[in-house]
Amino acid sequence: MFPAKGRPAFHDLSAIFIIAEIVNSINKRMMKGMKAEDRVAASLRAKGASVTQSPGSRTSADLIARWPSGKTWFIQVKYSGIGKPAGLSSEERRNLVARAQRNNGVAVYAAVTSEKINYSSVKSERAL
Repeated sequence: MFPAKGRPAFHDLSAIFIIAEIVNSINKRMMKGMKAEDRVAASLRAKGASVTQSPGSRTSADLIARWPSGKTWFIQVKYSGIGKPAGLSSEERRNLVARAQRNNGVAVYAAVTSEKINYSSVKSERAL
């Protein structure tokens, strides 16, 4: 009826496997997102920007690019291996624009696919 002391019941093990699968899926998505951020950073550096990556993507901007002209981009990166990357949520958009404005910068959305990177202004939605 009850499992032996110290040994998990079968239903406990199946819950552990389900949780492990969820964590594994999240980790895979995070790794793809981090690789996309690395690609964007390398692309911007190749174009002359100095780029700082946010630790763990815990802020409104994944990357901050400072250009020789003095402009600063606050960048949110979205990646999709299949199709078009997700857009910014209204909260992400609001926070990114507010941060850019506080720092006299430009809020930028970087849409990354396996083939290319598209940059656009969050406010005007025009390509950069």
